[in-house]
Amino acid sequence: MSNNLARNTTISEPGGTSTVTNLVTATGDWKDGLVASVQVKDSGGNLLREIDNTWIADATTNANPRLSSVLTTLSDTGQQSRIDFLQYDSNGCILDQKEYDFGLVLKREITV
Repeated sequence: MSNNLARNTTISEPGGTSTVTNLVTATGDWKDGLVASVQVKDSGGNLLREIDNTWIADATTNANPRLSSVLTTLSDTGQQSRIDFLQYDSNGCILDQKEYDFGLVLKREITV
């Protein structure tokens, strides 16, 4: 690894379940160091679910990174749920978000 950054970290629970957090490791990229995905595995190392993060930043400066969406996929059924962060204020507080249940059915929208 050229930039000497951790690519991922694994936390193992006493029952054997492990959580692997994967980071973006692209030297010079504004996303460098942000969480790209999280994988939850059973005691046998089988993937149970994966959570993928999509990031956005200010258009001209790439400053102020913030989540655009979080997608969760269950490995056994392939079902997905998602949260979309549609609007932020100038302080980075979420003003509008949509939450989709498994099957990507819109369950609620929260606006401020």
